[in-house]
Amino acid sequence: MGVLEEPNRNKPFSFCYKLSLVLPESSTCSMVMASTFSDKPPSEAPFKGLEVRCLQRRLLLETLAKEVPNGTIRFSSKVVSIDESEGHFKRLHLADGTILKTKVLIGCDGVNSVVAKWLGLQKPAFAEEGMEEDPIKLKQFVANELEDASDEMKSIIENTSLECIISSPLRYRKPLELLLWGNISKGNVCVAGDALHPMTPDLGQGACSAMEDGVILARCLGEALLKPGVEDDDEEYKRIEMGLKKYGRERRWRSFDLVTTAFMVGFVLRNDGKMIRYLRDKFLLGFIAWLLLRKAGFDCEKHMVSGTESDRLVGRTD
Repeated sequence: MGVLEEPNRNKPFSFCYKLSLVLPESSTCSMVMASTFSDKPPSEAPFKGLEVRCLQRRLLLETLAKEVPNGTIRFSSKVVSIDESEGHFKRLHLADGTILKTKVLIGCDGVNSVVAKWLGLQKPAFAEEGMEEDPIKLKQFVANELEDASDEMKSIIENTSLECIISSPLRYRKPLELLLWGNISKGNVCVAGDALHPMTPDLGQGACSAMEDGVILARCLGEALLKPGVEDDDEEYKRIEMGLKKYGRERRWRSFDLVTTAFMVGFVLRNDGKMIRYLRDKFLLGFIAWLLLRKAGFDCEKHMVSGTESDRLVGRTD
């Protein structure tokens, strides 16, 4: 069971995820959502046989790193700028003075992505303006919001040193930019993960969607590069460009969907208005539980569409 509590001016609003063993003959796994503001019974959404696993991010990263040759991953390699090299290569200038030459540049450099800026994407917006950064005020704010919490939780807050308290404002890519005019790829350059679709954490799909990006991107590039008949560098570049365009088409709608849904769910859960609280606690809990499960159930194979179909969905081409 996992519990996530989001501070609210009135009462904490909590999600409860109740997971039971998935047995060969029976699957009773479900998600339970309840509001401590309301006396209404909790809403429950069954997983309906879907497999549910918990995975530490560290273990995932270590497993992925073991699959590539030693020396492939360079740590502390901040990209400063990008320029054209001879032929169709791109040159990456790193903060330590290193220059890397690459045939395909995939920007997974986070919410402050240099690659996204090179593609012309706007800076991600802040979900909330005027966030407090003073650690003393932040600590007092949390203590005030959790005044009805258990003594154990209060003790954790009180014993947390100020240097361990940081402010990390939530940021997201504006959905219409993702859907209509933003460049996901250009030539042999593209973006993925938070560089493409930073979102608020209300769906819990940030890392998951980045892995989806990787699967779709690998397939699109594989289709482009593994076909026989590449005669010269220009032909190879053209195939890479077309593969990245297809990747952009595949991920445009999914990115728009996740970013928009996460923002709206967060708006409903954190809203202090009486009407929104009433609708949320009386009618929307079950729907939100169902929505969280639905957005997590994405099949990369099933959702691969042709360029024509994707262009028709978003009304444009890259």
